[in-house]
Amino acid sequence: MCRFDTVPFQMVSTIKRRLRAAQPALSVETRIANRLRAASKGTPDYWDFRDCAEDLASKCLFQYPAMMVPAMQKQVIAAILNVRPEVKTIADPFLGSGTILALAMLSGRAFIGQDINPLAILIAKTRAFSLDHSYLVQAVERVNTFAKSDTSACYDIRFPRQVKWFTRGANIGLSRLRRAIQVEDDLNARRFLWVCLAEVVRLNSNSRASTYKLHVKPEADRNANAKNVLDSFAEIARENLKVVADFRASLFKAGFLDENGHYNKLVQIFYGDTTKRFPNVNEEQDGKYQVVITSPPYGDNKTTVPYGQAAWLPLQWIDLRDIDVAIPKNAVEGYYDVDNLSLGGTRPRNFSSRQETLSQVGENTKNYINLLAGISRDGLSRFVNFAYDLRNAINQFATNCSENGCIVLTLGNRNICGTVCPLNDICNEMLTAHSAKEMLRITRQIPSKRMPGKNGHSFTINHEYITVFHTPSQITRTPAR
Repeated sequence: MCRFDTVPFQMVSTIKRRLRAAQPALSVETRIANRLRAASKGTPDYWDFRDCAEDLASKCLFQYPAMMVPAMQKQVIAAILNVRPEVKTIADPFLGSGTILALAMLSGRAFIGQDINPLAILIAKTRAFSLDHSYLVQAVERVNTFAKSDTSACYDIRFPRQVKWFTRGANIGLSRLRRAIQVEDDLNARRFLWVCLAEVVRLNSNSRASTYKLHVKPEADRNANAKNVLDSFAEIARENLKVVADFRASLFKAGFLDENGHYNKLVQIFYGDTTKRFPNVNEEQDGKYQVVITSPPYGDNKTTVPYGQAAWLPLQWIDLRDIDVAIPKNAVEGYYDVDNLSLGGTRPRNFSSRQETLSQVGENTKNYINLLAGISRDGLSRFVNFAYDLRNAINQFATNCSENGCIVLTLGNRNICGTVCPLNDICNEMLTAHSAKEMLRITRQIPSKRMPGKNGHSFTINHEYITVFHTPSQITRTPAR
């Protein structure tokens, strides 16, 4: 056995190099997992990020439901890019408020994302493309001036149950702002202004701002007038302009803006249903993205987080054509239209076929189906339809993830009929069907994330699981049925 204290000093470094060379090189997935383990430095609650200061990615333009924790996702992205700096494109098939989009841009990577919620698409496109701060300042000034000089009491739009959700004064003020925004000629400026208006709607409607579900305020609290609405818009726009200025400054400092002030990597944002299609990357020769980072819904939106309900009132006032021409005119006519299009939003007649298909995914999935079958037909139906849609979504983005890529899922295990749904284990089985291998699973408490409280269908989700998967050199697609 060689002892370094008996070897001449000049030979020590040579011996150490030879010993290291004799050891097998660590795989990419092992190095990524080791970096993430090392990040916590043994601190049990490190991943909770209770006292983490806000960063650029957390400064959102709209109070979106159940947003990701940027500090957590930032650590994951940093670990992956440190080991694999050649990564070009990051994908998020459940775009939400655009946290991963912002982190991808701040990392200087191309991005591709999709969502079924038109409001999510609006927020994401504003984050990515409305970067001309000086022009936005001028646009806000014009809208404020136009709206204040508008003396019309006419409602600019009409929709069912409008008087239930807005006072007469709020309707007048929002109509004045809507008319002012529509005369702006720059699309990216209008998108920024629409996002500001969306937050104004959220704060000045008759729906309680303390919940994402549509609940009417007590009559005494329904007192918004036109002046309140215009003042609210001016304040929100002022704050959002700061968010844009800081984000743009960071991108400029990092050298990620071109000579025209646009982000210099490809950003693709799609309105669409990920269960049916998640586009590949137009820029890449093989059409693949190297990293997928996302947080799918933890259950059907009606019984977990009602993203569609939270978006419904703002979307009544926004011109959908400015968001995406692919959005049908009737996409947001009813309260539940967006949620019905989301995972598990519909219950088709081929339930038995779906149940049989899911039972073949893996033991955890099969056992949970059998458990629910003995408890509640309704609970079983809700789980099967949600999980079937989730499986189809995973099929879409796992197929287009490149060889030796990474898939990172942030998930919570919800409660169904008094049972805890092992969603993280079920997703593991769904990705195993694509030969993806779990590298690491991190458990974190949710100290402040706004999630649904106890209700008839579920209980508050107190923990999240961040699971990192490695995709092999050959991915086998599991056909959707």
